Amino acid sequence: MMESYSEKIIRWASQDGGNEYVSINTLLEYLGSNLYHDYEPSFGPYPDYYSRLKTWVENLPTDLEQQTLLKLAQHIFYVGREEFNSLYRSAFNTHIIRWLIEQELTSIDDLDSIKKIKSAISKCWFCPVTDSLRINQFYHINQITEAHHEYRPDWRSLRKFGDCEKIKKYIADNKIKYIVLLEDFVGSATQSWKPLKFASELSDDLKVLFIPLVICPVGIERIDKELSEKKNFFMRPVLVLSQDGFISKDAIEGESDKIAQFRNLITTAEPFYKFKENVHKFGFEDMGCLIVMYTNTPTNSLPLIHYESIDSWSPLFKRHHRAKLWM
Repeated sequence: MMESYSEKIIRWASQDGGNEYVSINTLLEYLGSNLYHDYEPSFGPYPDYYSRLKTWVENLPTDLEQQTLLKLAQHIFYVGREEFNSLYRSAFNTHIIRWLIEQELTSIDDLDSIKKIKSAISKCWFCPVTDSLRINQFYHINQITEAHHEYRPDWRSLRKFGDCEKIKKYIADNKIKYIVLLEDFVGSATQSWKPLKFASELSDDLKVLFIPLVICPVGIERIDKELSEKKNFFMRPVLVLSQDGFISKDAIEGESDKIAQFRNLITTAEPFYKFKENVHKFGFEDMGCLIVMYTNTPTNSLPLIHYESIDSWSPLFKRHHRAKLWM
């Protein structure tokens, strides 16, 4: 009779150091019920988190590999719906307002400061960089009433299909002084930097502020490089991922033994999830991210987490793809 997942945890608990796996399993069961339940790509016919965890761990054949996979699960950085609401509030109340203060006020004791900031907000055009960012939610969470715009297009699409003269006319007609572009997650900035450059080139008198809610250091470097000469472009990240949020393809000096163990697992487990040539086992551009958002899992995250194959691999957080990328 095949050993069940629960029986496996009990057996591991009877071994030296086995209580660690009981603790991790208990933690993940709790997170599954109280945090991971809002993962949207798993709504509908897909099983709950804890059921997915059992199947995911048993993708691999040996106890050691399964134990390492269970350890890895507790290091996933999950950004849920409520966390995003907090990021939206921080983006507006801290980063955007502070930036507008820098643009509009010459003195911190200006008696008309509140009036001037409200006026500055009314001159902002808040839009997403891509359709991944839910701009209406940003408006609702922050109760923005000063900046009324019937159109809030994503600038990746606007860059491809838009008419520059019509965009400029809309900006002039609505007395827009600031374009504030937001994005939920930026990995290597492959999708972001061109729309940002497009916006900043519309007019030198138009100031463009970019607010990534979550961004990787590589993304910051890419945007800084591509837009360094744009004096009207500004960037204010809300959350920058630290090195703890990645498992790099190559070893880094001073990294912990567990990171090396995870890297070895990713390498040796490769035959269990075969990719097309343009998809890598450390994620897009080998970034090795450990992030999962309630809306989806980025391509920069480890395929180990989100890859699905009927005959070889069951995902922990199944990714919804725009196009078919996998075999």
